[in-house]
Amino acid sequence: MQSLDVANLLITRYGNEIELTNLKLNKLVYFAQAISLRKYGTPLFLQECPLNSTVIEWVVPSTHFARKHPLS
Repeated sequence: MQSLDVANLLITRYGNEIELTNLKLNKLVYFAQAISLRKYGTPLFLQECPLNSTVIEWVVPSTHFARKHPLS
């Protein structure tokens, strides 16, 4: 599973109920990863780049880029 799979799942399940901005979606993906690590001791997705967690934004790089620069 990749971070984009998690993001797409969140969009499919909750995209019609709440406004999912790029930053909100990245935070949800980031927290889903943290919850999986804490609860099960394994990552939800294997990430090619480390997660970025700064004071300003919490971003999974590949998910952030895909939402900012969609292919279609």
